[in-house]
Amino acid sequence: MATALTKRNKAAIGLGILALIGFGIYAEESFVRLFRERAIDLEREQAHQAIALARARLEAEMLRNTYLSDSLASFITMDPELSENRWKTVAEKLFEKSTTLRSVGIAPGDVISQIYPIEGNEKALGLDFRTVPEQMRSIQRARESEDVYIAGPVQLVQGGDALIARFPIFRDFPYNQNYWGSVSVVMGFQSIVEASGLAAIEGASVALRRADIESGEPVLIYGDESVFAAPDIELPVNTPSDVWQLAARYHDSDTPGLRGAVAFIRGIALAVTALIITSILLLFRAYRLSRNAALIDELTHIPNRRFVMAHLHRLISGGSRPAHFTLLLIDLNRFKEVNDNLGHEAGDALLVHVSRHLQQAVRTADIVARLGGDEFIVILHRVSEKPQAEAIVEKIRAHMHSSTLFWHGEKIQPSVSIGYALCYGQDTSVKELLARADEMMYRSKRERLEVISSWR
Repeated sequence: MATALTKRNKAAIGLGILALIGFGIYAEESFVRLFRERAIDLEREQAHQAIALARARLEAEMLRNTYLSDSLASFITMDPELSENRWKTVAEKLFEKSTTLRSVGIAPGDVISQIYPIEGNEKALGLDFRTVPEQMRSIQRARESEDVYIAGPVQLVQGGDALIARFPIFRDFPYNQNYWGSVSVVMGFQSIVEASGLAAIEGASVALRRADIESGEPVLIYGDESVFAAPDIELPVNTPSDVWQLAARYHDSDTPGLRGAVAFIRGIALAVTALIITSILLLFRAYRLSRNAALIDELTHIPNRRFVMAHLHRLISGGSRPAHFTLLLIDLNRFKEVNDNLGHEAGDALLVHVSRHLQQAVRTADIVARLGGDEFIVILHRVSEKPQAEAIVEKIRAHMHSSTLFWHGEKIQPSVSIGYALCYGQDTSVKELLARADEMMYRSKRERLEVISSWR
């Protein structure tokens, strides 16, 4: 009987050990599975952030080159018959400010007469665009729209693929009836893609397409067409002349780094599993807190003046659907006193503090940007009623009033003056909106100063 009990006990102990081992294996595999899922989510979040940032850089690079080239087009409009020496001087200045430009040429009568740099572009000199239908279509589009048109990517006669900004030149600006020719600014397509970071995206396949100049059908210009069949991410890319489509699809297979991490986790004792989970969660939390670090304004990490002005122009003049939004212009009160009394580092800290709390006071779909100095701008999408706008303004004021900044033992209480302007579609201009908001903002500032004077 004792032997039987012993055997049963041993069997029970063995089963218990097997159950414990099984539970340990199950718990460990469950943790590994959870770790893998979280790691994949993290990689996809990182890829999503990298793609969004690359999209912003792609827009910014094309917009920057277009702005630079527009000044050249304006110069040629005033002096179409400029000499070769003057042409070289002007073109050199343009190339000093951009690293993605390949060449720039002028074409009176749509025949290239001047090109810079001449080295490597000799084949393009004297080219009659009327003999190259693909390029002539983009020139005709720019001429008909009387504005810049971004063509491409196209195969250049001098070799390579490029985007080409076509600027029509008229002798009778602003009537634009006497067509003189065009300015063509060639931007290296691969250089722009690399500068944006699209080519370095990890964890996802990325593709770009745009509308065909004739049919309007989408045409692939970068990446694999299959990405558009089942994309995980779709984003618009706003160029100075039209809107492209960006799509991305996450990679299905595990990366080598992830496989190594899973193998490492399997070798860790169950006693330290909780520590590993805590470490991963802390790392994930740290990533989430820092994922917005790469924005445009160097100090506040929010969009800057050029970005928001371009966005306003697109809202007002782009597309067939009228834009309805409210523009807020915000100025810090007593900012000079903070700089004078506490130093410029305190002033910088206050600007960062205000930018962060402005973002907290509005919706994530709204845009908060820094115009420069101590001025900020906020675009409230789909807000076009005065009571709603005023309620948001009061909410921002109250939020700022309750957000004290402590700086080396000093308490800095932010105070803002806010003006706003409502936009009901395409019946206004950016200049007019800013003027209306600016007038209201300074009226608010004057009223505040009058109140302070009356207290004294």
